[in-house]
Amino acid sequence: ENTHGQAGVGPPAVEHDLPLDQIAGASPFLVGLPSNHVAARVSCGEAHTLILTSGGVLFGMGDNSKGQLGVGTVTASYYPAVVASLSPLTMGHTAAGRFHSTATTTDGKLFAWGDNASGQLGLGRVGGVSTTAAAVSIGGSLAASCSAHVATACINFAGELWVWGFGDACSPQRVSGVKLREVHVTSSLFCGVTLDGTVWTRSIGPPGAGAHLVYD
Repeated sequence: ENTHGQAGVGPPAVEHDLPLDQIAGASPFLVGLPSNHVAARVSCGEAHTLILTSGGVLFGMGDNSKGQLGVGTVTASYYPAVVASLSPLTMGHTAAGRFHSTATTTDGKLFAWGDNASGQLGLGRVGGVSTTAAAVSIGGSLAASCSAHVATACINFAGELWVWGFGDACSPQRVSGVKLREVHVTSSLFCGVTLDGTVWTRSIGPPGAGAHLVYD
């Protein structure tokens, strides 16, 4: 689907918007990056896409109605556009939420931009949008990786988990009693892999609510 340009191959067109029963047989489209950039990671939101290169440069494309591309406007981009507010930095990880985006630098800085309707940017307030990357603090520690959907999660280099973006939780809150090496956010769950290889999940809500181990 390319309804908002999220495929990065140009404006929405009939040949890019295939019915579900035709997707399996569809030929992939080559997404053009500048010749000196090599894609290393891709993250997909509701209708926007982020591409992180091997050199730590971040590109965004697709829907930008909430500023989720981080390019300073709310205009959609049909081709990969550099997230200019982060271009002086070397990015190490990125995650596209439903209508917002997050990213960490290789030296542990954390940024978020886009929709903030439920405080998912972690800026201490609810509402509004940010069209450029805003710095987020997780208790003064360094961010290793992040994940996003309707809410946001981040783990630091010690594996400590921080979550935010649900109702009153508009600032990062530490989830005690768990250390993760990887974290993901779905529409209803935070889930991750602990340092000892256990899968852990928790319902989206205040820290400590609904947490449980799934299996070893």
